[in-house]
Amino acid sequence: MKLPYTIEIIPYKDGGYFARIKELEGCMTEGDTLEEVLELLEDARKAWLGVALEDGLEVPLPESMREEKDYIHDKYVKREDEVLLAPSQ
Repeated sequence: MKLPYTIEIIPYKDGGYFARIKELEGCMTEGDTLEEVLELLEDARKAWLGVALEDGLEVPLPESMREEKDYIHDKYVKREDEVLLAPSQ
């Protein structure tokens, strides 16, 4: 499954591009064209995730999915609080 990570692309003044995946620290590359930098970034993403999984490291969720997870977690905590408070009422 391909997760919707945040991609930042910065053009160089003299030509070429720098690109990184914001959520994956150190996952970055450079390329001469947009097409090349996107291909290289995809390779870097696969390599980054492969090493993280091999080493048993936590793989961060994309920012867009973190917000949804936090919302679900907040709802769960509220429900848990309600359950904990229910016996004392």
